[in-house]
Amino acid sequence: MRKYFSLFLLPFLLGGCNWWEFPAYVIFGKTHEKVEAEYTQLKGKRVAIVIAGLPAIDFEDPYARMDLALASAELIRQKVKKVQFVEQEKIERFQQENLDWISMPMSEIGSKFGADRILYIELMQFTTVEPESINLVRGRVWTQVSIY
Repeated sequence: MRKYFSLFLLPFLLGGCNWWEFPAYVIFGKTHEKVEAEYTQLKGKRVAIVIAGLPAIDFEDPYARMDLALASAELIRQKVKKVQFVEQEKIERFQQENLDWISMPMSEIGSKFGADRILYIELMQFTTVEPESINLVRGRVWTQVSIY
C-alpha cells in the first residue's frame, strides 16, 4: 500500500512549484493549437530550409537549428507529396563557412542549393524547460516563417 501511495505522489513531486502542471501534461498531452497551412505550393518542389537563430540560442543549444530543420522537414514530408529537401548538413555547413549569409539575397541562396523554394525560419526563442519551472521539461519555440 505504501508503495502505491509513493507512486501516486510522484507526479506531484516532479511538478515542482506548479504541482498540477505535470499531471495535466501527462493526461491532456500537447497544448498547442493546430492550424491549416496557408501556403500549399510545395508539392513537387525542392525546398531548402534555412534557419537564422540568435547567437544566444546557438550558444545554449548548438543543435537547435539543425533539430528544428529536420523536424520541420519530416512534418512537411508527412503532409506534402513529392516534396524534396536540400540536405540540411549542406545548408548548415554553408551558414558556418559564410558568416555573412544573412545579408545575401534569398534567390542567390536558393540557386546555390538548386532549390525551388526556401523555407526561411527566424528562430526568436528556444527553450527546453517550462518558464518559471526547473523540472518540467517542455520545450517552446517562437519563430517567424517566410517562404521565398
